[in-house]
Amino acid sequence: MKSLSLSAFLALVLSSCSLNTDLVQSDMPSNKFIDVIGEVDESIGFKLQVEYRTTINTAACTDYSIALGRRITKTYTHDYYPEIIGLSHRTHVPLQQISSQTECSWQPSGISICSAARGVEPTSCSSIFAFNGQQKTSEPVTVECTLAGWCFTQTKVFNGAISVFNKTYVLHILRKQT
Repeated sequence: MKSLSLSAFLALVLSSCSLNTDLVQSDMPSNKFIDVIGEVDESIGFKLQVEYRTTINTAACTDYSIALGRRITKTYTHDYYPEIIGLSHRTHVPLQQISSQTECSWQPSGISICSAARGVEPTSCSSIFAFNGQQKTSEPVTVECTLAGWCFTQTKVFNGAISVFNKTYVLHILRKQT
C-alpha cells in the first residue's frame, strides 16, 4: 500500500472540502431581490457581491477549518456589476441566484461592496448589508471608498441589516481622500 505525503494528503482533503456540489442555479433568481441606486464618484468603480451560506449543519454542507478546529458553513459568492450613467448607478441584485431547495439549503447572508479605481476590476470587498431578519438600515447609506478598494461608512454606528426585500435601497459612494 502506498502512503501519501502529508502535503498530498492535505491537498486532497482541502480540495474535497471546498467542493460545492450542492449549488444549483435557481429558476427564478429575481423572486427575491433588492435594487441599489445612488450616486458614485467618477473615480470609483465597484461591484456588489452577494454571499450565500449553507444553513444545514451536516458534513456534506460544511467545511472543516483547520485554523478554527471545527466545521464551518460553506460559502459561495456571486458578483453583480452596476449600470453607471454619469454619476448615477443602478444595480439589480437577485437574492435567489442559488436555489435553496437543495440538501444544504443555500441562503443569501449579505452583500459586500467591492471597489477600485474606475476601470480596474474590484477585488477588495467590505460588508454593506446583512440579512439577519431585522430591519435596521437607515437610508440613504453613504460609504467612502479609497482607490485601493477599501470602503467605510460615514456613520460611526452602522447596522446594515435588512429584512425588507423587493424594494430599492439608496447607496451613495464617495471617494475617501487619503
